Amino acid sequence: MVNPETGEPIKPMAPFRNPAKDAVHDYFLDYNDKTNEEKLRGKEYWKTFWEIFRDYISHPEAKFDGDLGVLERKQVEITEIVHIGKESNTISIDEELDEDSFQIYEDPNELGREFGQITDKILQLKPMDVKDFDITKPTL
Repeated sequence: MVNPETGEPIKPMAPFRNPAKDAVHDYFLDYNDKTNEEKLRGKEYWKTFWEIFRDYISHPEAKFDGDLGVLERKQVEITEIVHIGKESNTISIDEELDEDSFQIYEDPNELGREFGQITDKILQLKPMDVKDFDITKPTL
């Protein structure tokens, strides 16, 4: 349901209830409309778990290329470095990045090949094989 004044979807914001399903039948405020303190009420404003889950699994993938199966990581090309955040305002020209301050990353294709060569060995590990390394059974 859309708020006619803001044009944004109505997001119910309600106090904690136990059990949570009781919040659907009580009053709530619209999270997206900070100026209006009118209390709303009604089941039609709420989404079911399955509606939220369906929206989650059907949202477009931003970090990987592809739609199904094993997805490939998107390639990123760095064009500039911009300092953001509250500490970046105090960076002086003397503290700018120099040639020794950047980090060199290994070739991801090479890492992928190396990992592919040991994958079968990793999958065959038993809990008693990795006990000395503090790797727990659920981690395997």
